[in-house]
Amino acid sequence: MAVSRNQMMIALTVTASIAGIISMTTDLFGLFKADAPPAAPTTVTVSGNNSGAVIGIAHGPVTIQQFDEKVLAFWQKQIDDLRAELARIRDDPEQRRLLEAQLREVEARLADKDKALAEHRVRLAEAEKKLDELRGQLPDEQIRQAKDALQRGDARQAEDLFRALSEKVAEQHADAAYQAGKLAEQRIDYQRSLKDFQRAAALASDNPLYQNATGRLLETLGRYPAALPYYQEALRLREATLGPDHPDTASSLNNLATLYWRMGRLGEAEPLMRRALAIGEKTLGPDHPNVAITLNNLAQLYQDMGRLGEAEPLMRRALVISEKALGPEHPDVAIRLNNLATLYQAMGRLDEAEPLMRRDLAISEKTLGPDHPDVAITLNNLARLYQEMGRLGEVEPLMLRALAISETALGPDHPAVAIRLNNLAHVYYAQGRLAEAEPLFRRALAIDEKALGAEHPTTKAIAANLAIFLAARDAAASGVPVACRPEGPAGPQ
Repeated sequence: MAVSRNQMMIALTVTASIAGIISMTTDLFGLFKADAPPAAPTTVTVSGNNSGAVIGIAHGPVTIQQFDEKVLAFWQKQIDDLRAELARIRDDPEQRRLLEAQLREVEARLADKDKALAEHRVRLAEAEKKLDELRGQLPDEQIRQAKDALQRGDARQAEDLFRALSEKVAEQHADAAYQAGKLAEQRIDYQRSLKDFQRAAALASDNPLYQNATGRLLETLGRYPAALPYYQEALRLREATLGPDHPDTASSLNNLATLYWRMGRLGEAEPLMRRALAIGEKTLGPDHPNVAITLNNLAQLYQDMGRLGEAEPLMRRALVISEKALGPEHPDVAIRLNNLATLYQAMGRLDEAEPLMRRDLAISEKTLGPDHPDVAITLNNLARLYQEMGRLGEVEPLMLRALAISETALGPDHPAVAIRLNNLAHVYYAQGRLAEAEPLFRRALAIDEKALGAEHPTTKAIAANLAIFLAARDAAASGVPVACRPEGPAGPQ
């Protein structure tokens, strides 16, 4: 799959010198390689490069601008609906995880609209092609109506047709269930999509594509133990049918390794990832961009295992490959630069980290625009580096800009805004600006309590930060030395 910026995890660290306030830093990691999407079908035809260009997916062409405006409006409504539902549901952790996963996906689409819209058009074109293959199995009028709806950007009729066909409980209809699941997933209805993928996997249990799709969606939903047997079966099937050294086998190895990593089973992830790397080097060549992805993943794994010396040469090689294959200013190069800078920071090599992170920022601003949410992440990371270097005067403007970008791009009540507020409050506290720090901590906590719930790990971490801050403030007011102030918990790791 294409590699893009992604907020994969929140690193929580403790700075004991300032009374244990937790500094949250959202770092960037290269995405894990999964099954590559099929090439764009020839049924998608675009004339011109402006907003009046015509897209021919079905009958009665509409302009790209009209098509895109409707899709973007739908996605924005999804965000509003999902946030409202999260605010309503407090005591159902599984349902909240589902809603949070769907919200992350639609927010990611709106953060990179051009890419998301292009992928959406391709998915609908794939659905149109599949509908044509159903002629003779379904009434022509139903197919025509579904294709007309696709033209308008609405995949529900096609999805319902695929699903109705799949419910005839014949193995040959497994693909119909799979297609329905893909369209439901594109609609960000993960619950419906999961049922379709599971049905496809049950109808054609020897198809690794269906096993993999089910495992991938379960992983997205955070249901790691449930995803595991699907990934394991996909790997077994690919090894049996394609051989141990096929690129698709490498993809399954990477997927399974990633899942083990997320489950904390790092020792089981390493040999799978090393094997995936060897296959990629052999089948794609040592300088292929996908090899860079696997190198990056293995390096990140080593970093999590504390094997920093082994991670560095892998990250450096991934950077060289990406620069050579994609150009020195490609967004993927920015990811490599960030990851290497973060590694150097973990190794205490701060002076080497800074130019890499500044170059990452320059590329991101140029390729994504100065107000893109991912630029805010890079600004946050650079601010964290300057904070560690003791250059506190340079930290505040970066964090203020990161906060402004996040508020504008994501909305004032987004959890990413809470992270920015927490981090800025952390800086103000370090500078002794207690009156400015307190309202930021309180606002951050209020955002996460509403958006994520009181029991979410990030909410608990911010609540701990506020409690530590208040205790330290009161201790300072009473003349208690800093060294005697209580230190807060480390928070979730």
